[in-house]
Amino acid sequence: VYLLPTAVEAKLHPEGLAASLVENYPKPGTRPFLYRRLAFLMDNYLGKHAEQGAMGGRAEVLRELRGGSPGFIFYGDAGVGKSVLLNQCVHFARSRGIITMFVPSALEHTQGKYYLEPSVLLPGYFDTPYPTRALLKGTLLGNRAVLQKVSYSAPVKLP
Repeated sequence: VYLLPTAVEAKLHPEGLAASLVENYPKPGTRPFLYRRLAFLMDNYLGKHAEQGAMGGRAEVLRELRGGSPGFIFYGDAGVGKSVLLNQCVHFARSRGIITMFVPSALEHTQGKYYLEPSVLLPGYFDTPYPTRALLKGTLLGNRAVLQKVSYSAPVKLP
């Protein structure tokens, strides 16, 4: 069983958990989830990612771990554990210092639609300020310790 204490949830998931988890697992203080085979594999993958990042050569090792594919796709019927696995991945990654962006609800992020519409005022841009602000705030809060160590350059002026 994988336990997610409330304090850890607040620190590593400031943007919230996936919508289906919030609906199906009330917040009793510690949310228990099954630690299934895929969770173990993703935990191992993210551990290798963090380890290789410290030693260099991360890209080659990760490509090998993914079997040459560019990433992962979680699919399956409703209730099989996709959201639980995704939240576990965010937890595993952030607890290892891997910068992670997380959208708890894509439908909420796209403002109730199944896609983002281009901006009418700025061709080539997408006008979703509120969900974008929430995404960036969650990313900042969930990765604060790592991001404080990252240097950055002056922002680029947008139209």
